[in-house]
Amino acid sequence: MAKYNSSGATPQARTYAASQCPATVRRRRRRNIDGASRAFPELDEFNHQVSAINSRIDKVCLTAHLGYIPANDADDYQSYRYNLFAVPPHICCKAPDSGGGRRPIALRKNQKTQFGQNAKPLFAGYLKTGFFDRTINLSCFLALNPTRAVALFPHMVAGGTEGVLEPERKPTLPRTLDKNSNCLPAWITQEIYMRGEILHFENVFHVLRQTCTGGAEMLEVDLPVDSIRVSNLSLKECEIYWEFHCDDAVGKFNAMEPHLRAYTRTALIRDHAPTEANDIGGKSATIRFSKEESLVVYAKTANRLRFEVRYKEPGTRFVRRRSADNLRGMFGIFTALRQKAAERVNELLSYLRDVVTLLPSTINDWRFHKKWYGNLGHNPASTRLLQQLVRDGNLAIANPTIKEWKLIRTAKRKKLLRYDTSRRVNVPIPISIVSED
Repeated sequence: MAKYNSSGATPQARTYAASQCPATVRRRRRRNIDGASRAFPELDEFNHQVSAINSRIDKVCLTAHLGYIPANDADDYQSYRYNLFAVPPHICCKAPDSGGGRRPIALRKNQKTQFGQNAKPLFAGYLKTGFFDRTINLSCFLALNPTRAVALFPHMVAGGTEGVLEPERKPTLPRTLDKNSNCLPAWITQEIYMRGEILHFENVFHVLRQTCTGGAEMLEVDLPVDSIRVSNLSLKECEIYWEFHCDDAVGKFNAMEPHLRAYTRTALIRDHAPTEANDIGGKSATIRFSKEESLVVYAKTANRLRFEVRYKEPGTRFVRRRSADNLRGMFGIFTALRQKAAERVNELLSYLRDVVTLLPSTINDWRFHKKWYGNLGHNPASTRLLQQLVRDGNLAIANPTIKEWKLIRTAKRKKLLRYDTSRRVNVPIPISIVSED
């Protein structure tokens, strides 16, 4: 039978808890639940650039193969599926069809089970089983949220169900506008988060292996060595985000809204209904670059603005491959996506910095207007283009007329406009550059 270390994590992960100072952390936590910190810097006129190493993961959906169990016949298969429901910590629901068939076994979402009160898992998904040639094949689909796990278990230690099931006593967390607990207190550093993120994944798969192995022990079968192990992981979805502290996140978003609308033609502004946590409601902006990639901006708390890049089955433009042989390989995929996501957020921050500071001083400057009319002529078409620049901060014309196309081409040649490939629009060049000629 396969043997597993009781901790279920790496030796480096086990030293994590000893490296922290609980008393110090508790004092910092009470002082600074949702304030500015190194982890969540101030958003000062968008003069900031994010990096991949400071990113966090909000949601991950993936599939994985968990191994195989030997079985003599269909009765053993049915008994095994039913046994999964009874293995502590009871993360599986009762198998459908009384254990028979191949319908997936859902992971439990509620807190009550027939075994009494038991905390619900911090992840969702299901186990898939298949019986062929006296072998039960096991695989799973998981939806995990490392941010939520670290927020509830800031001092996550290796092994058991730490960071896998909800804690009996939940810590004090920032009050989110959407009433979700996927928000970290400001005192949690990036180092604490990254260690907790790795441990969360390791502990989740450790509990899944425990469940699969326990079902086999109840069936009284001998497991071949390494028959239950995590392999063939495939990424389905991933959400990577950065957060900034500001005194009024909702007001900051409202000020950004016209610029977000002008960023691309695909920007979608959505209103959210008021809740108990947010009496005035809120808004979010979704910028869709493709079916695989989108960027969402919204106020997460009253004092925190979140920039979140979402990937759905990302192709080779983002990562070389979406599958990995083991969990370490999946972390490498996360690293590649973090770098791509940082580029997207930095492009948006650079744009916002330009439209808030550089571009208004450029497109409203009399020298820019003088050079515009001096090179393009004073006619209705050039005036219309300049008015659109003043209003939107860019020129996004789907079907320009021949006259407009010639004027835009001239403006580029005279260093009045440049084409932004990431946004697919023409933007004005700052006045400091325009005035050089």
